[in-house]
Amino acid sequence: MLILTRRLGEWLELRVPGRETPIRVCLTELRNKSARIGIDADSDIVITRSGANGDTANLVCGGVGLATTESE
Repeated sequence: MLILTRRLGEWLELRVPGRETPIRVCLTELRNKSARIGIDADSDIVITRSGANGDTANLVCGGVGLATTESE
């Protein structure tokens, strides 16, 4: 696992071989013990989010923000 330090508003880019557009991740907000992360990616990229209680949700990037596609 790669661990990076970011300040508010700073980006990192993930470049995937064979894809022109990088996936961009930004630290947008810090509140108590939570971090809000913005993800900018093509609409065919699926992100799986896992919660502290073990539940998961698949999210799809597209347009503004993220849309939840399913939860377990």
